[in-house]
Amino acid sequence: MRTAHATVHPLTPRTAPAEAPQRARPAPVGSLTYTVKEVAEMLSLNLGGTYRMIRSGDIPARKLGGRWVISRRAFHDWLDSCIETTPAEAEANRRASIGELTDAEKDLIWAYRNDPKRHGA
Repeated sequence: MRTAHATVHPLTPRTAPAEAPQRARPAPVGSLTYTVKEVAEMLSLNLGGTYRMIRSGDIPARKLGGRWVISRRAFHDWLDSCIETTPAEAEANRRASIGELTDAEKDLIWAYRNDPKRHGA
């Protein structure tokens, strides 16, 4: 007759979640990039047109692996550079940025920016 030789190892019981040691979690980071779909929605363009603009270099983007990503900072810098302003608007924007506008000038700018005719209404 054979005898079995076995070693019995005692197991420690699991700790309850409240008693478990807390692990340090990395700080949450917002996304630093946009997807092509997000950019298309922001620009009110269809997806195909957005891809065309990306491939042509109009919209700053980079291909990582098999997908295009658009840096948030580069996209907003590009978008800001696309806005055409008259010299008077540029001067008003410069003065507004350093707080030189009078209340009357602020009202005039507000009225101009909110004019329905200007927005095709």
